[in-house]
Amino acid sequence: MRYHSFLFVLSIVTILSSVSGVFADYQTQNNISIYEREKQRLNQNIVTIIGSQAKTTYTHFAQDMQNVLDDVEGNSLRVLPIIGRGGGQNFIDTLFLEGIDMAIVEQDVMVNFNKKDPGFFNNLTKQMRYIVKLSNSEMHLFVSHDIKKLSDLNGKKVSFYKPHSSSAQATENILNICNIEVQRVYADNEKSAHMFRSGEVSAIGRLSGAPYAALEEFKAEDGHFLPLNTETLSSECYERLSEIYLPAYLKHEYYPHLIKPKNKVQTFANATLLVTYNFPQKSERYKRIANFVDRFFNNIGKFKGEVRHPKWKEINIPAKVQGWTRFQAAQGWIDANRDVKFQKQASRILIDRKQNMRKEFEHMINTKTQITGVKISDAEKKNLFQQFLKYWHENSKYKTVSQ
Repeated sequence: MRYHSFLFVLSIVTILSSVSGVFADYQTQNNISIYEREKQRLNQNIVTIIGSQAKTTYTHFAQDMQNVLDDVEGNSLRVLPIIGRGGGQNFIDTLFLEGIDMAIVEQDVMVNFNKKDPGFFNNLTKQMRYIVKLSNSEMHLFVSHDIKKLSDLNGKKVSFYKPHSSSAQATENILNICNIEVQRVYADNEKSAHMFRSGEVSAIGRLSGAPYAALEEFKAEDGHFLPLNTETLSSECYERLSEIYLPAYLKHEYYPHLIKPKNKVQTFANATLLVTYNFPQKSERYKRIANFVDRFFNNIGKFKGEVRHPKWKEINIPAKVQGWTRFQAAQGWIDANRDVKFQKQASRILIDRKQNMRKEFEHMINTKTQITGVKISDAEKKNLFQQFLKYWHENSKYKTVSQ
């Protein structure tokens, strides 16, 4: 009897253990399923934008886009800014790195790489697309007080920022065009500032939208911005640079510690772009970027407030960029909203016409009443309105009014 009882208890324990194991397996699988679903959900609408170092306009732009466009609750869009090495390297990273969706670069970056290696970079116009021109980037040449002309930099050390950056490319282009030979130094902003103050470098070259945060930390006793004009450049150099770059100025409002009130420093500028790879339209990457473009363009007014970088005031979505092809989703948004804008204008014109018609008609009724002294019934008003339409057609500046 005890033996059978023992077997019965053992059977019950075995069954319970089995059920417990199955339940544990089910629970584990269910938890994994929930985990995987959450992981999939959070990765659906992510886009990355590569900028530059922390104290740069590029990164400020990317951070502003995150702050304005992120959908924290609904997860319909999440923007991840990435610290990069500057415009030229951003272009390379967007071209080759798998995790980069968009980048902030300069307009001439394709030309610069094509010049360096035309065999390798011979298909860039088909591979890359621009979404929008963000602003203009001004050339900043911050120099020690003994530098009065660009030629004074001959033989001196100059900080070019990082290799392949837009600052490095622009500084190199300007010095080469003007036949100035310098000792190149590649250093980040913090190291460049230290080297400048210690006298190790005589100049810092930066191409970036003003104000450039890393240069705001300098004071007038540290150095000055070298103007790029006919007084500091040879006439040939100035003419050649004017053919390549846009005219621009650094203003007191940008750098109050370095530029006196009402003063400005003449320089050159380049166009800053938001770009992406030419992903196939049916691909997941294309759809995510298209979703970003739609949210970005529809909320562009939110970027022009005081809390955002002042360069946002320069953005003009429909502006075309020479040498580049627009990302198709961006062009589609522009085309669609151009039609909407036209429809709104036409609607406003129609409303204005109806308001003018009403005023003219009421004036005619009041005039007739005053002349005859007889009140007009509703039926008579309808007949008169038909007469008014004829009057409007014959006498108004609007010659086509539908009855």
